[in-house]
Amino acid sequence: FQDGGVIHELISAAPLYDANNQVRGAVAGILDVTARRRLEDELRDVAARLSEADRRKDEFLATLAHELR
Repeated sequence: FQDGGVIHELISAAPLYDANNQVRGAVAGILDVTARRRLEDELRDVAARLSEADRRKDEFLATLAHELR
């Protein structure tokens, strides 16, 4: 990117053989997975926030149960 951002790509390559089993070339594929990676990072962040909220809820309920006894 011109803005200095990072591009994430999946790259796969394989040799091409002729009838004599000699390598005569190769084929390669490149897939831009930048958007997918960004969404995965966002999902991890959301999961972490939900986990923290769940931990706080459990702590609150434990304190409430203790006070009610």
